[in-house]
Amino acid sequence: MHYSGCEAGMYGVGCREMCRCGNGASCDHIGGGCTCTEGWQGKHCDKPCPQGFYGLECQGVCNCGNNGAECNHVTGECKCSAGWTGEDCSKSCPLGTYGEECQHQCHCGNGGTCDPVSGACVCAAGWRGNHCQEGEAKRKCHFIVVFASKIEVLREGIWH
Repeated sequence: MHYSGCEAGMYGVGCREMCRCGNGASCDHIGGGCTCTEGWQGKHCDKPCPQGFYGLECQGVCNCGNNGAECNHVTGECKCSAGWTGEDCSKSCPLGTYGEECQHQCHCGNGGTCDPVSGACVCAAGWRGNHCQEGEAKRKCHFIVVFASKIEVLREGIWH
């Protein structure tokens, strides 16, 4: 018998059986077996490659580092987790950026640095506040008093 004349998605004697292949897989026109496309596996090509593998017959091994990155089961391309960048997601966000795809700008002042994942500021010594905007100097009070004969300055509770 000649089966090559079946319409797409059909197989078997008289082309009466319906193929059950998923995700763009081809169906054998005689027995209905599926040939999976890249990134898919299983009898009906309905299961993605297991984590860490990709491509045709899931033979490709992902190289996405150990920073929580996800590997695309079809292409092997890495999707970095927040705070990481690079082809294999092994580089921290560049200084001054944070978040997913390092797309957010940090707003830390006075020498503060930014956490590459959350964007929270880590303030330099002598500074505090959400954006390192409150310095030690701003909390000290200085009073200048003019007496008839000299100028006196009150610094930290002592007259100078």
